[in-house]
Amino acid sequence: MVEESVWRVGLRSGGVSGVSAGILLRVRVLRGMHWDEDGLPKVGSTGSRLGARPTCAEDEIDPEDRIKPGDTIKRDIEVTVDGLVRPETGGMSVFSPPVDNIPPHRRPPKHAEGDDPKYEVYELETDDLPDELHCRTDPYNPTRHIFIEPALEVTFEEYQQALHATRGLWHPV
Repeated sequence: MVEESVWRVGLRSGGVSGVSAGILLRVRVLRGMHWDEDGLPKVGSTGSRLGARPTCAEDEIDPEDRIKPGDTIKRDIEVTVDGLVRPETGGMSVFSPPVDNIPPHRRPPKHAEGDDPKYEVYELETDDLPDELHCRTDPYNPTRHIFIEPALEVTFEEYQQALHATRGLWHPV
């Protein structure tokens, strides 16, 4: 079993089933997000939108996220005091198929046990990601949870713009 995988387009080192040193070539990922009028995901910096949460500040919580007092809110990625983000420090959460891997509060009712009609489940082929982004499995939940991270050290704003630029690559499941 691969403990931690970094998935990058065009990176091949051989090995069994294209896996060597934790590197995979192509993966489909899923994310539950609020949909916009055009059917594509809404962009933003909350857990319900296409983008990453840089901090845990309460004023950045989307009221549509249904956060309750006492809920733990975690940032998606560490931002340095200089405003930089780095690979392998977290990122926007996505999930491996099936849809059941997405928490129920991030799924619409049409998917089993989903409970929020404002959500749609979207899929993305990771080989469509721009060079500025890559995917890495969560070392604490490698069979279900994946991060879309910056491929290089960049500012948080550059990372967020790269995530937002993928909007047209996401398709409803």
